[in-house]
Amino acid sequence: MPRNALSKVFYLFCFSVVACYPMASLANGFYIPFYNAAELGDAFSGGAAIAQDASTAYTNPAGLTRIDHQQIVISAIAVDHRIKFNGTATSPGLGSFTSETGESSSNFPGVIPAFYYALPLSNRWVLGFSVVSPYGLGDDYDDTSLTRYYVTYAQAQSADIGPEVAYKITDKLSAGVGLDALYMRLKAGQMYRTQPLTVADSSIANDSSGWGYGWHAGLLYEFTPQTRVGLSYHSSIVERLEGTSRFYMNNGPTSTSNNLESTTHLPPFTTLSVYHDMTPAWAVMATAEYMQWSFVKNDHEFGIATFAGPININAPKNFHDTWRFAVGTSYQLTDKWLLRAGTEYDQNPTNNTDRDPILPSADRYLASIGAHYQVSKNVGLDAGYAHAFFENQSINNINTTTGNTINGTSKMSTDTLGLQVEWNIT
Repeated sequence: MPRNALSKVFYLFCFSVVACYPMASLANGFYIPFYNAAELGDAFSGGAAIAQDASTAYTNPAGLTRIDHQQIVISAIAVDHRIKFNGTATSPGLGSFTSETGESSSNFPGVIPAFYYALPLSNRWVLGFSVVSPYGLGDDYDDTSLTRYYVTYAQAQSADIGPEVAYKITDKLSAGVGLDALYMRLKAGQMYRTQPLTVADSSIANDSSGWGYGWHAGLLYEFTPQTRVGLSYHSSIVERLEGTSRFYMNNGPTSTSNNLESTTHLPPFTTLSVYHDMTPAWAVMATAEYMQWSFVKNDHEFGIATFAGPININAPKNFHDTWRFAVGTSYQLTDKWLLRAGTEYDQNPTNNTDRDPILPSADRYLASIGAHYQVSKNVGLDAGYAHAFFENQSINNINTTTGNTINGTSKMSTDTLGLQVEWNIT
């Protein structure tokens, strides 16, 4: 392909991925470890060691030294996340009091896209480029639901854009580093009890966005052609978001604050992975990932519109550090077909006091299957499916700003289906 035509394709796909950053659904916390559809099939157990395509630019940039030709990888993972909450909610309102008991449901489908590019410069140096969506959240409740005084809808969307470079230090050891420019947009809405001044609830709608910056790096050591170990680290990122908050008074005027600000801390995490070919056809892999969620202490928001003017809130989160463990396997059935399977356990970072309906996180168990089909020498297709089981999680929250309370049990499940194309440019 001519170089100028390749450049047009490259920039077109970069723009497309950024432009359609996902309305993604909850994985655990608000981190989404669904970075490509190929590894969805083995529950992302290859992690920092598998280095099977250009997506290693994000998971462990050192793995780029295993790519010996230009390569483009385009991935899309559809996510359907479902939440059911059973319990009781109370609200003091403006001098009046209401208490309700029942069930509320949220169903929020979304798509997580990703784009990767690898360019070998020599037998030692390889450049990479990635656009991935590692953080997201999706809630969608009715305006009359039990959760309405906490959340009616919430959408956290992200696009992490980064260049990477890898260097093969020795025949066995490689190192790599990359930069992260992470764009995030947060949209959230909730009802506000203004009775008896109004007949029905009023509402608040917030919309903010901003950038944060960080880095990621890794090492890959190949003991033998059959066995390798990878270690990678992603730094913390501080997102400073700005936007607009609107208060819609029922049967009354709208109040607007153009000074909405918030700060979101994204945690650093470390990934250790091992990959081993048991036979020429059969491979096994495993990953342990440590996320330092304790960086997330509070949710600071400034300039939220109300009927009485803008207010500031400080909602405690007090997340704790967590582990994610995954094991998987692949089997080369024929020259064209590769089969995958895996399972994963991901811990919940929230605590029993501060957990709320916006982020009803719970310990997650994931089972997955997938397949790769080599269409031609230069083109391969991947598909993966996974189902996530969540432990039932209690919510017992008191909002000190509004006086609202909510108590009950949250039940969740998630289905994901991914497709990916890999194009080797020779």
